[in-house]
Amino acid sequence: MVYILTFLVLFGSVFVAFTSNIQATTKWLGAKIAGDKIIRTTPHAFASPIEVQTMISSSYQGASFFAEITLFITVVVIGFSIKWWVALIALISLVMISAIVRTALLPRALSYWIKWVSIGIQNRISNYRMRNDHDRAQSLSDFIPLLADYELFADAQSLDILNI
Repeated sequence: MVYILTFLVLFGSVFVAFTSNIQATTKWLGAKIAGDKIIRTTPHAFASPIEVQTMISSSYQGASFFAEITLFITVVVIGFSIKWWVALIALISLVMISAIVRTALLPRALSYWIKWVSIGIQNRISNYRMRNDHDRAQSLSDFIPLLADYELFADAQSLDILNI
């Protein structure tokens, strides 16, 4: 059980760090794009930041959030099956190691994470085209030049994922 718990804490921390960077990037992009008042949700209203974030989030982002919650619960349950203090140490270790991975090991440039979001959007566009849903594919295609502009902006300003 201890080996399983150690495995979950170590590899789960990398997963938590990665998904939190993607989440922070889509949140920042949603606020920026909505602030520019470019995307309309109705003929009379512009998209809010959360609507833009939802539009540009890839399909696996919701599943990864569920997996993250499941990971935390699993770590606590396995830890409690050993001893109560093991659960506490494992949970704190998961949070601390994911913070270390996020700051020390994963790329910190925001433009890198914007590329990840852009790749996710391009994958969704190709999936929509495969299913002959050309309206959704066209509406998502409008985000590709916007993301390229924000990627250049992030590079020019040397924005860091930890400071957004």
